[in-house]
Amino acid sequence: MMFSLGSAVSVQIRRLVQGITDSNHKAVVSELSQLAEVAGDEANQLILRSCLGVLFSDDQGGDQSVELKHHLLASVLECFSCRSDFPTTVALALGHFSEPYKGFLKISLAIINLPVAVQLRLGVGLADVGFPFWKEEALDLIDCVIGGLPESEVSALQGDLFWSVFLTCSSYPKLKEHCLILEESLCWRLSRDPFPIYLLPFLGKGSPLGKDFSDLPRDWSSFVNSIMASSSGSGSGSGLGSGSGSKARDMASAMEELGFGCTDTVERCRAVLKEHSGNGISEADVARILGVVAKGSMETRGGAGSGPLTFWNVDVLVEAILQLAPRLSWSSVINHLDYPGFLVKDHKGFSSLVLMHAKATKELFPLAPVCGKLWANTEGQLSFLRHAVSAPPEVFTFAHSARQTPPMDNLHGHKLPTGTPNCAWVSLDLLEVLCRIGETGRKAEVLEVLVYPIKHCPEVLIVGLAQVKTPGGGVIQREVLGALVPLYLANNPNSSIVLHALWAGSKEVVMQAMVGVHASDPTTVARLLDVCQDLKVLSVVLESTPFSFSLDLASLASRREYLNLEKWLQETLTLHRDSLFKACLQFLRAKLLQDSQEAGAQRVNLSLETLAIFFKVLQANAPQLQAPELAEELKALYASALQLHPALQNVAVPEQAPADVFASDIEEEANAYFQKIYVGQLSIEEVVEMLKRFNGSSVQREQDVFACMIQSLFDEYRFFPRYPDKELRITAVLFGSLVKHQLVSSITLGIALRCVLDALKKPPDSKMFSFGVTALEQFHHRLAEWPPYCSHIQHIPHLQEVHPRLYALVQAAAAAPVSKGVAGEGVSGAGSAGGGGGGAAAGTGAGGMVGASGGVLVGVRKRVQEGMARVGVELVVLLLLVVLLPLVLLVQLLLLVLLVVFLLRLLGLLVLVLLLVGEEEQWMVQL
Repeated sequence: MMFSLGSAVSVQIRRLVQGITDSNHKAVVSELSQLAEVAGDEANQLILRSCLGVLFSDDQGGDQSVELKHHLLASVLECFSCRSDFPTTVALALGHFSEPYKGFLKISLAIINLPVAVQLRLGVGLADVGFPFWKEEALDLIDCVIGGLPESEVSALQGDLFWSVFLTCSSYPKLKEHCLILEESLCWRLSRDPFPIYLLPFLGKGSPLGKDFSDLPRDWSSFVNSIMASSSGSGSGSGLGSGSGSKARDMASAMEELGFGCTDTVERCRAVLKEHSGNGISEADVARILGVVAKGSMETRGGAGSGPLTFWNVDVLVEAILQLAPRLSWSSVINHLDYPGFLVKDHKGFSSLVLMHAKATKELFPLAPVCGKLWANTEGQLSFLRHAVSAPPEVFTFAHSARQTPPMDNLHGHKLPTGTPNCAWVSLDLLEVLCRIGETGRKAEVLEVLVYPIKHCPEVLIVGLAQVKTPGGGVIQREVLGALVPLYLANNPNSSIVLHALWAGSKEVVMQAMVGVHASDPTTVARLLDVCQDLKVLSVVLESTPFSFSLDLASLASRREYLNLEKWLQETLTLHRDSLFKACLQFLRAKLLQDSQEAGAQRVNLSLETLAIFFKVLQANAPQLQAPELAEELKALYASALQLHPALQNVAVPEQAPADVFASDIEEEANAYFQKIYVGQLSIEEVVEMLKRFNGSSVQREQDVFACMIQSLFDEYRFFPRYPDKELRITAVLFGSLVKHQLVSSITLGIALRCVLDALKKPPDSKMFSFGVTALEQFHHRLAEWPPYCSHIQHIPHLQEVHPRLYALVQAAAAAPVSKGVAGEGVSGAGSAGGGGGGAAAGTGAGGMVGASGGVLVGVRKRVQEGMARVGVELVVLLLLVVLLPLVLLVQLLLLVLLVVFLLRLLGLLVLVLLLVGEEEQWMVQL
């Protein structure tokens, strides 16, 4: 709707940051944390940008307010550092500023005295986020912090932070020197902290099973071997081994050696299992048996006693297992599938594995063990999921997944709302685990699994991937979303559906794609503006994207009258003084360079009016700059602009906004009333009574709220065509009621009447025509006060056809007698309902349409109109005579010619008759 929470939160955040003092520091940090929790990612971004702004200011010394802001930034970063999306949030906030000098990050964090642990968390996170400049800054920061810490403090780092630093240092050559310090504390670390198993692939060239550690230092080799030994000796069936591993391998090996024949009867199968089960069959044993079944015929040796069977008899095998272990936990069995060597080779083996579970439990296959966590055996997990996503729903379904994206209805091309019949690609658990597998070095294999949804249901896939949370965005998400989202920022039949769903789930993905598309092709800014308008998120995008994009977008939005560019520039400069000023200079310099070059590729240039607005605002803010050289650059740039566009000095900057600016609390209260109207908490009658009371109130606040609501309604008029039908009808009733109850007068009344008239002129099947009809119905009893207005309405051709009753009311109002007192009220600007006399035109509203007031003047105008009509008729008749008289003479001449021709023909005929008579007489004489 037209009033968003974002604007209120934005104002509050800026107020808190700018108003920081020694006494309110803790309260400000607490309130910012609460705002972040309530308002979500958008508030996090704005908080960090507002606090980080102090680092990009040139004034870094001595000023107490700067020191307070440094302290606030440190507190905010420390507070946010425990969040999983901390690095991504900081990276996006930093991306809003122009890239500073090399070494900026480590110097700035040292200035604000940020704790070492928070610096390391930030460095490790930014190193994986994917922004090249900040990645280098993050590596420099880690290098500086680790290099400056005593070895004892490095060893004492918190468990998860130590392993994260360890992994980052192992991954980048420039940090390899720190691995020696970290290596020395590994043994001590293992004695007190559990080792994260996901680090094993980074410790050598061999597999996680430790087959090749010869190239590693001695401590690392023994360390890995000790992990393998302790893991295989533990009771867990997951990870690298289990306590019953040897027995389970014996049972599974026996089945492979005996072949399919060991499942020909229940008795034989039970005997084979019992022989190798020892004291009983455990869940780990059955998991190994399922693994043998999943391998299928490719791994079966077909030993003695194979018999006529060509595959495992699943019914027999399940019955034998249930007889030997009736209390078996099958959910635990599926959990134990994560063992070395598990691999699903073909669809027949996969179907048999799933069928065994179904026959044993009569339940759907549990998704949590295969989708809810990352296995140590990622190859086996991916082989299972590869067959699961392509299975028909009667074999395997993801419909019972715990976390799902909503179905996407009404997709063009008759696509399924869930993508595929088995609902695989609406499962967020599946998408998340695939992204995590992709981070373990199996990116190509995961992308191969995603080929089908990329081709056949990309809409469902990208909406799901955008909601998955992985550190740094994840390599799979970056590649897939980076390739697919731009397709929907272009003209695509499903663009609106996809982008609305994407924005609701992860607005950062949409904004990053917009910035990327614009960077590749700046001429796409027009399409991107259309997207912002469709999503109703222009203000959010302008606040949350880099200046290089937001300035271009704001310029075009101003040109289309979507944005008051002067006001936006002034407000944004107040928040980001020097950094935005510098970005504006770069933006204008690039645009002027385009103008100076020969016309080439298609591009969107700035109008002279837009250039004038930029220079006006920049010149007004130049005295407040902390870097005086920017003011000199502005002067030089303006001189260049005048050389290129001499007419620029004669361009007046248009006034683009109403003069009234209301306090934030007044706007919030007005917005709250509108929200209550649209959700049905306030009826139109109640609102009208409230506005009457506010309008006549002696309390200044109530008068301000009244004025703010009226102005907001008029400001929003241009967006009415995008309103849903229900909300638009409510708005139309309120709009008409303002006129009906005389809550608008003079210029505002003229504006209201002009809006209704413009809406009535729209096509009959449009939303705005319905708006105009509904609004006019509210105040039709007042139409007799404005005969010229009725005349304009009567000249709308389709109104009589579509709404004959309303048209008749307008006719009756136009024919009704008008008294002096009534005619002088309303759009004439005379003031009250009983006012007479003269009045001014309605200015920018309906002034040209209803220009006079007073009963005498209306009567004179009516007689003049009647006289003009009669003169017009007489003029038409005279013109017809002038045109027709020559035609009459021409017809007479034509008739004369025809008469002569006729007489000549008649004469010829008489001559022939006489000749014929003469011949007959001669012939008779001869006879």
